[in-house]
Amino acid sequence: MKSQDYIKAFGSHRNSSVRWVWAMMIAIQCIQVSVRALPEMSSGKSVSEMDIRVERLDTSVSHPLMSASTVMMELIAEGFIGIGGLKWDTDKQRLFASDTGAGHIFVLEQGNKLSPFITGPEPVADSTGKVMIRVMHPTGLELDSSGRLIVCDQGDVGIRRRESRYKWKNLAMEFDGQPLGGPMDILLDGNGVYYFTDGRSASESSGALPALYRRAKNGRISKIYDGLTAPAGLAMSEDSQSLFVTNSDPSNPGVYKFERDEKSGVGDPISWPAPQGIETIWSSAPTAISQVGERSLAVAHGQSISLITEDGLVMAHLHLSETIGSLEFVPESNSLFVGGKTSLWRLTPGASK
Repeated sequence: MKSQDYIKAFGSHRNSSVRWVWAMMIAIQCIQVSVRALPEMSSGKSVSEMDIRVERLDTSVSHPLMSASTVMMELIAEGFIGIGGLKWDTDKQRLFASDTGAGHIFVLEQGNKLSPFITGPEPVADSTGKVMIRVMHPTGLELDSSGRLIVCDQGDVGIRRRESRYKWKNLAMEFDGQPLGGPMDILLDGNGVYYFTDGRSASESSGALPALYRRAKNGRISKIYDGLTAPAGLAMSEDSQSLFVTNSDPSNPGVYKFERDEKSGVGDPISWPAPQGIETIWSSAPTAISQVGERSLAVAHGQSISLITEDGLVMAHLHLSETIGSLEFVPESNSLFVGGKTSLWRLTPGASK
């Protein structure tokens, strides 16, 4: 019996206990499919600075990745169908990676051990005990102060927190009576406030239009800016006073800086970095963005990563051979994880000459 047959039977049966059995059978089917399609770990292949083409533009500012004369790029795993989100778990020293195209979330633990954390459609019990099937297309990831995983989902559209296995809590599903279109990224500040982007194109069917949102500690959601056509990646400044948002619309690419205001949320955006002009920086529309320490950020655009200070000074461009969808910096090791279309990489400072 195929998984779609289980789903038909699941949806037509009214007995909750039988529905749970069907749900578990679907899960087994999904796991069997997922195991066959797991990304393959690399044997530790590394390439040097020349292979990733480091283009240094300014050496007057120090940066963790530029602490040596070379930048090393290590292939961790390959065989993904589009890595849409990465999140480092500092407490457990592990990395979560969302495989958006396949509908999976993986975890990379010490020793480069990659294993499935959530695989495909998952039977979920809501607060009433009702069981349903969720088909995931996870993008942005976050962890709350208790270490619970928060997922932006473009399949069963919304933002949810994983309470335990098969149990999720809805954090953001709609705004002003309109369902979210496609959450892209989310981050949590030190006060328990979430910021998230919903990047659905205004030309698509009904639903909330693209916007930057804020979810307060009490659960109240407010729209704080809707002037971007395709808001995607989110990052916060090192002092938590500014938000940086990428606009992934090819016809209007850019990164915008918002100064945070505790009363109104954020102020009006400014194009960032302003001095050089968008057309001279981005090889294509920016997607992911990550705080990388030393008051600096990394911005992914096409097959390139730009290292830029919060003040807008472009320090370097790193040119890879694969389109980049997500970034995550680990300050303890001065390493930058890079999620590509099919591969997961780790950039670290190379050996000094």
